[in-house]
Amino acid sequence: MAQTDAEGNLNVSRFGDRIVGPGGFINISSSAKKVVFIGTMTVGAQYAVENRKIIVVKEGDKKKFVKRVDHITFSGDYARKMGKSVLYVTERSVFSLKRTG
Repeated sequence: MAQTDAEGNLNVSRFGDRIVGPGGFINISSSAKKVVFIGTMTVGAQYAVENRKIIVVKEGDKKKFVKRVDHITFSGDYARKMGKSVLYVTERSVFSLKRTG
């Protein structure tokens, strides 16, 4: 999960100027009834666990949750139209795709 936006779109195939093929990602995520995407909130963050809680020791230098993804590899709009159940899980939170995003 390189990037995610408020519409539920994911970018897993473009990293800055580098473009990598999505492999079977599009086929698998499009045909599954339920999809759970797992990633981190930022790139390069450092964590500690204290009293069963995750503590952000150092924030990452690049956010993965952005206003608009650079490249749509998974369409939140299409997933909503298909009635797909979608979760976005990070070390800090869990989001679900709803009618409004």
